[in-house]
Amino acid sequence: MTTATDALPESPFQSSDPRYDYWSAAHRLAFEQLQFVLQSGLFFSVFSGDVGAGKSTVLRQAVTLAQSRALIGVVRHGAMLSATPARAVLAAFGADPGPGDPDDHASLLQRSLMAVGSDGGAGTLVIDDAHRLGSGALQALLHLSGIGVGEGPLFRLVLAGPPEITSRLWADLPGLMGPTVHLDA
Repeated sequence: MTTATDALPESPFQSSDPRYDYWSAAHRLAFEQLQFVLQSGLFFSVFSGDVGAGKSTVLRQAVTLAQSRALIGVVRHGAMLSATPARAVLAAFGADPGPGDPDDHASLLQRSLMAVGSDGGAGTLVIDDAHRLGSGALQALLHLSGIGVGEGPLFRLVLAGPPEITSRLWADLPGLMGPTVHLDA
């Protein structure tokens, strides 16, 4: 007996192909709100939703659309971000300098993003699974971004994770939290 999935070139349950994405009203709303966040110039925002709700799918689509108009980098795995934050941010923006001195990486990041910022605004760094970041890595990111210092940040932050990330960030960074977008199951 042949099933519907046998007729497909690949299993829709094992694919990240957007043709197989299901967009409920909740997904569409979260997508529109995330688009607003990515276009608005907000310094710091959070995108949350339960595990398996489709955060990464919505995030991937929103970032893909927004990248045609703005500098957006994405970090999906935080290990490098914790070890060498400036290098990880450079790599997310497409300019990995390779191994080297962390201070040199931070200086290169600052020079590069200041040049980009003078041409059209700060870039946005999106961190998927941000709940896995330790407080030290988060503080290093904030320091590198310049959020809360001077005229404006070198790059904006959008952190994505499960709902508990919002309460953690409110506790760790009460004066810094911007709007949150939540994807309902």
